[in-house]
Amino acid sequence: MIKRAGVWFRGLLVACMAMLIFGIALSACLAFILLVVSMETGGPSLSSASLPLTANVVLLTQGSGFTAGSITLTITPLLLTIGLMALIRSLALRWTPTMGGCLLGTATWILINLVLVRWTAAPPVDTDLAVAAKTGACFLIGYLLALLASAGFREKAHDLIWSRIHPTVQAVLGKSAFMSLAVLGTCLAIGLVTTLWWGIQYRHSVIKLFTMTRMGTFSAVVTSIAFLAWLPNLAIWAFSWLTGGGFRLGNLATFTLWSGQARNLPSLPFFGLFPDPVTNQGLRTALLALPLAIGLVTGALILLSARGYSLWGRLHRGDVWSGESLSAFILSTAVIILTWALTTAGLALAFQLSGGSLGQERLKRVGVETAAATRTAARGLAAGMMAVWVLVLVAAALIYAVQRLVSWFRGRKTDLPPISGGPDEGLAPDESRTPDESRTPDESGTPEDEGSKGRPRSVRGSAGSKTG
Repeated sequence: MIKRAGVWFRGLLVACMAMLIFGIALSACLAFILLVVSMETGGPSLSSASLPLTANVVLLTQGSGFTAGSITLTITPLLLTIGLMALIRSLALRWTPTMGGCLLGTATWILINLVLVRWTAAPPVDTDLAVAAKTGACFLIGYLLALLASAGFREKAHDLIWSRIHPTVQAVLGKSAFMSLAVLGTCLAIGLVTTLWWGIQYRHSVIKLFTMTRMGTFSAVVTSIAFLAWLPNLAIWAFSWLTGGGFRLGNLATFTLWSGQARNLPSLPFFGLFPDPVTNQGLRTALLALPLAIGLVTGALILLSARGYSLWGRLHRGDVWSGESLSAFILSTAVIILTWALTTAGLALAFQLSGGSLGQERLKRVGVETAAATRTAARGLAAGMMAVWVLVLVAAALIYAVQRLVSWFRGRKTDLPPISGGPDEGLAPDESRTPDESRTPDESGTPEDEGSKGRPRSVRGSAGSKTG
């Protein structure tokens, strides 16, 4: 009983320690930022507001925004969210995660966050029930990641669930999950590179906006560091922009490859990062083809690579009609479909989580139009994967047709009758004659000689021959 209680107590310990570590680190950073800003502006110290603001930021990290005057901030800083989940996972792994610890830890985490609601500097926009759901989901995801990394839990899950699944289905599910994660990671990396390029290309606009707001150098530096918490959000917006979906800042501006302007926006420095439209038609076409290229590479890896289903080797050997080849082609088709479905769902979730609001009216909706952006990206990915699939199918059909044609010509040549040009044509000299005909004149005699054998030769005939 005591041992079981200790197992459950580990979840409570994980929740308390995670909140303590995350809260202290976040509070120290916010206090430093507020101190630098107050020193450069010459106003009263703002460090005393760091604790209530920390409570707001902790809730915002888990998806629950707040309202302060005319500002309503609900854009989740995804970098902090990822860091919080990683912290929960690492602490849970340190104290051996269990299902009982997960339940008690989730309940404790929800309770702590409901207490933080009473300490916030600005009221949250969500109800207590919504706060409990969002914060509980955040802790649950982090703890489940720890369970999946635990050897004991993996063995139990394998015995109860995974071992009951057919190995072929296991391979299809595993390859689909791996490829979808790889595609999502590639999309995020492309978005990060694009965001960095925006920072280099439009740095003068950002500096100009910092100057317009009369923000000092150190305040600009610490504010820029704090803004990195929303870097994954910007990367997701950048990928949507590259694929043609774009993003918008409420009713004030829409940024796509064809349009983009920031004249009517508030003087927030980081609005200067957002790009101008692409005027080069060739470059714009190349950027729009990016999902198609990702789909082509993904389909080729699934169908042709050695870690996929090695259809390239089978095509090279001409092995296109065997049972193994047909099975590999069908399974690879299933992997392509599942990869596309999982990637589309992941992109839709990322687009939805990256947005929010910066105000109550004109900036009420900031971010990506989830449906339009998902449809644009998913269409390109599907076209690329389908193109590779069709090419492999056509290549297999051509190889099979050539094989059948060659086999038909060989069979027809074998079945042709010999050409008749004479009794001895096409035969060896010795084979074209009968045994008697093949004898030499010395070895064979005339019919008369054959008939005269066995009777005596006449004397007259002998004498006449001598006389003649």
